[in-house]
Amino acid sequence: MLMESGINNLNTLLTISIPTWNRASILDKGLALLLPQIRAFSQFIEVIISDNASDDNTQSVVATKLDEYPDLRIIYNRNSENIKFFGNFKKCKELAQGKYLWILSDDDYVKEHIVETIMQQLQTKNDYALIYLKNDFSLPKLQLNKICKEAFFAKETYRVGWISADIFLNDHKHDSQVFETYKDSGFIGFICLLDAFHNSDNVLIICGNCLDGSQDKSKGFNYFDTFVNHMNHVIDYMPSVNLSKRLICHFKRVYLTEFILPKYLVYKAKNKLPFGNFELEPIKEVESWIKKNYSDTYTYWILFVPFMIMPASYLSLALKFKRAIHRKINPEI
Repeated sequence: MLMESGINNLNTLLTISIPTWNRASILDKGLALLLPQIRAFSQFIEVIISDNASDDNTQSVVATKLDEYPDLRIIYNRNSENIKFFGNFKKCKELAQGKYLWILSDDDYVKEHIVETIMQQLQTKNDYALIYLKNDFSLPKLQLNKICKEAFFAKETYRVGWISADIFLNDHKHDSQVFETYKDSGFIGFICLLDAFHNSDNVLIICGNCLDGSQDKSKGFNYFDTFVNHMNHVIDYMPSVNLSKRLICHFKRVYLTEFILPKYLVYKAKNKLPFGNFELEPIKEVESWIKKNYSDTYTYWILFVPFMIMPASYLSLALKFKRAIHRKINPEI
């Protein structure tokens, strides 16, 4: 089912697409922050809300927004059944007509002046492959930094995977191949982002108070399967956009040590993760996935393997000791 309001923008510069499922109140707050920012650029922006067959009051929330903002082009797509994350992401990209695509999670809130800053840049120069929103709440105002793709990925590495922070060229040329090759990938957004670099090597970083989240806890997917095996889909696609072997190795090392290893240590010590509500495979299965994907890096052998052979009880004691020291240093926490 499709509903829409506003004019049909023939020269849409930016599509803001929001996949959602059963988070009506969170979506309502996000739209209340986003839509007023779009009014000054209504002739250049379309908003797509793709509802994955919610059974809450999402439909009525969107209907209210359609009535409240008749001057904006807002497209409401309601899937007849839940087609899961991958299917809804694919639907968002298929519907998008803008030169640039911003797939914004329904629980990520756009801060003041962000849409204005993005549009000012796109209206001045729109040969970027990517505009990246980098949160730095210490900055008094937004700062802009233009950078090439190699320097960008060397600096930001896996953090680029927060898809709400990415506005990328919406080239549909490789969509069929990408969606077929990486069907059901949890990082399909990251892969589509990479695909934009077939057209340009230019990146614009907008740094400052950019995005905020609802703190709604993630749930319902296999954590290590997604963040180990599915991230390998991203790494597999990197050579196609001419990212160097050296940079890909750097990406893997940083991702393994900064992201995977800390989560693995907590899981091995506690047999659970202290955040979210995820499906978790047995620790030996997780270790086999990590070995399969990262044993070609020296950091796997130097940093990961020693913890793999260490008894879980030792890790548990180490974590308790670390927390005790932290409380002693920071008694107010």
